[in-house]
Amino acid sequence: MDFSFTEEQQGLAQVVRDLLAAKCTAEHVRAATEAGGDVPGLHDALAQMGVVAILQAEESGGLGLGVVEACLALHELGFAGAPGRWLEVLLTDHATANSDQDRALRYTTGAAAMLCGLARRMLDLALQHVKAREQFGRPVGSFQAVQHHLADARLKIEFAAPMVWRAAFELDAASPQAAVAAWSAKSLATEAALLTATKSLQCHGAMGYAHEHDLQLFMKQVWALAPQHGDAAACRRHIATALDL
Repeated sequence: MDFSFTEEQQGLAQVVRDLLAAKCTAEHVRAATEAGGDVPGLHDALAQMGVVAILQAEESGGLGLGVVEACLALHELGFAGAPGRWLEVLLTDHATANSDQDRALRYTTGAAAMLCGLARRMLDLALQHVKAREQFGRPVGSFQAVQHHLADARLKIEFAAPMVWRAAFELDAASPQAAVAAWSAKSLATEAALLTATKSLQCHGAMGYAHEHDLQLFMKQVWALAPQHGDAAACRRHIATALDL
């Protein structure tokens, strides 16, 4: 099964990424988190692009796209660490009467997409840190133990991400495999994000906990999102029940 993204899908992800790079920097996230709200103006900016109505039919003013495109946007929102109820914003199609099960699976898959984005951001922060910080006259990243930490995290992310896109594809196709795919995606993405948070923190040392450091902004979001819509263990139990194992 081919999960390659079309040029249009890649373009959508890039446009969202560029907007977030300008309007949802770590400084914006920090300020919004301290204020207990969303990044000012971000919802409106995404609405002007049509992203908040990504699932709505074109005749209703939306983009008329699918769960794959919504999850691409959610992945970018995760990478940016954008605070807010983005799963509900992007994945609730008010013009279509979706079942509770369908909505739940969308949210499960969307949460997995955001967790993968968050994991990639934490890994990037860790890589930047170990390249810049020196110990014994050498970059910390040159030490084998540090490389193993980062390789473990990268491997988990690379295994989780394809399952997220498969789950989104199955949901768009209304496949009978959608439920198992969604639970598999959330289980793998949750484990990847939690492991990456741990490994990134180990690479940063105690400074990763510091309020002044960006890493803690993304770790907190992972810890909050990981149990939502089924933690890894709950998702595996759903899979076992569905497969009669």
